Amino acid sequence: MSSEVNAETLVECVPNISEGRDRQKIDLIVAAAAAVEDVDVLDVDPGAET
Repeated sequence: MSSEVNAETLVECVPNISEGRDRQKIDLIVAAAAAVEDVDVLDVDPGAET
């Protein structure tokens, strides 16, 4: 295993947040994640209940 960091490395995170009916909370969480350097938010799916 190499200790070098590849700039093309992709790490996918799929958080499960039980705030599906509160779009404002979802938007705040997404904004916090997107504010992190080198993080791209690719999709937000609040689920069928919203």
